[in-house]
Amino acid sequence: MKKLRILIMSFHHANENSVGALRTRAMEKYFPENGIEVFTVHYGKSKNKFFGAERSIGFPDGCRDSIGLFGAIILRALRYICTKILHTDLSENFIWEWNVKKRADDIIAWSTPDFILGSYPPTSSLELARWFSKTYKIRLITDFRDGFLCDALEADLRVN
Repeated sequence: MKKLRILIMSFHHANENSVGALRTRAMEKYFPENGIEVFTVHYGKSKNKFFGAERSIGFPDGCRDSIGLFGAIILRALRYICTKILHTDLSENFIWEWNVKKRADDIIAWSTPDFILGSYPPTSSLELARWFSKTYKIRLITDFRDGFLCDALEADLRVN
């Protein structure tokens, strides 16, 4: 019998030392115990740059630790311009989203998932999971934790 395969989109990852990583850590532990192969796309550096044997891969984001102080100031100015002047939302994690989408075909070939799971917060995890689901016609599962304490869902996500 073929094992089910799930691709988890979670900004927070099991290697991270934070509360946000606990849920992903549990999924990566318990899904395999129940016959489900798990692949995870997350924020951060990853040893698995070429989609080898490991089951998780990290992509950089536009936070200060990955782009430096000067880059963070430029990013904050760009987000301000988009939000206040152009009246459009630019996700806090848009660089992470862009980096993941850039390698989307490789990610799908690497994981060949039966399901995509988007783990909230932040909304960027859900947005990526939704994009992958629509683009590659793969069933979507969403995981919400912490209510909407961290950031509200965008209007177009709430409608669907």
